[in-house]
Amino acid sequence: MNKPLGHSMLLFLSVIAAVLFACSKDKDRIMIEGTLMDAVQSIPVEGADVFLFGKKIQGGNYNPSPTVIASANTDNEGKFSINIQQLKASDFEIRVSKERYFSFTEPLTISEISAGKAYNPSYTLHPEGWLRIQVQNSFPFNTNDLISYRILSDNPVCMDCCNSDYIQGSGNTYNVVSSCRTKANTTATIIWNVHKGSGSTLDSALVSIPLFDTVFYHLKY
Repeated sequence: MNKPLGHSMLLFLSVIAAVLFACSKDKDRIMIEGTLMDAVQSIPVEGADVFLFGKKIQGGNYNPSPTVIASANTDNEGKFSINIQQLKASDFEIRVSKERYFSFTEPLTISEISAGKAYNPSYTLHPEGWLRIQVQNSFPFNTNDLISYRILSDNPVCMDCCNSDYIQGSGNTYNVVSSCRTKANTTATIIWNVHKGSGSTLDSALVSIPLFDTVFYHLKY
């Protein structure tokens, strides 16, 4: 009569022991389980690189340069997981990147990634588009013709990104073609000011940036 009860009790205690053992193991680990989505299409981003950076303390020496502590890749559902042993480091941050998207970095607080506590962030990556612009003096007056133009767009600072700095072109044969990277599904504003002879004109144009593609704008003045 007591054998089934004793067997059930033994099984119950075994399960409790396993749970307690797992919990004790997790207390010494950093666990990040997140999701990455496309900011425009609202779909999971697969194959993105996710890096956990930090400034390590090794052998009693502090390294002020951020180094890679762990990495992961997003799956077809945009999910990623980082599970590592707790270590001595500070200034943690997550860096996420994927080709044809704008990468981003997020600083992490100690409370967010404290050992034994799972951190479940939800991130978005913004897809890129390209603006190709030709600026051409199609109606020259003389060699003193002058144009100043710039591109206003919503994007971070990067080497090949569109920026808001004014560009100047002079002469009666000015004809320049350039390309810059910006966020897809946004509107870029091109502003230009032309001086010819004693007159000047100020004008602008709105250009819709396509998803993963290039739009061309021909600025004739």
